[in-house]
Amino acid sequence: TSYDGHFQNEIVSGNVFFVHEFSSMLPRQTFVSRLVFDRGWNLDKDVQFFADGDNGLRGYKLYAFEGNKRVVWNVEQRFFLGKEILQLFSLGAAAFFDTGAATPENEPLTIKDFKSDVGVGLRIGITRAATNNTVRIDFAYALNPDAKGRRGFLVSFSSGQGF
Repeated sequence: TSYDGHFQNEIVSGNVFFVHEFSSMLPRQTFVSRLVFDRGWNLDKDVQFFADGDNGLRGYKLYAFEGNKRVVWNVEQRFFLGKEILQLFSLGAAAFFDTGAATPENEPLTIKDFKSDVGVGLRIGITRAATNNTVRIDFAYALNPDAKGRRGFLVSFSSGQGF
């Protein structure tokens, strides 16, 4: 926050993570979940929170939803082959569900604002990379239309774990 006679650009954020590894299952599996909350008051005009493919809603295009408040919940079941291939990489997969919303200051954040997606992803662990050693390819389907009425499949590529 900043103070110039009154509070400006006030932001409260929180993250909750849950991880459970299934040690006795083959292939190796891990269940992960993340809950993100952001709330801003008197934000500068260039500060907004987005709920989109880059911020946890993998089935929606960039800048799909924006506002001064955001909630995003991700649930993911990860599967690992557990063996290196040619000592270069290892393979894994994920099945996921995402839901969330972002709304502007003059609108309340309600359950009807939440948009959801489901999908599957391929995980490629680069064995010899020092950082960001995971390449992700996600195939997501938006269950609800975005602000422009679009919905459907979205394929995304990125590096590192999403959360």
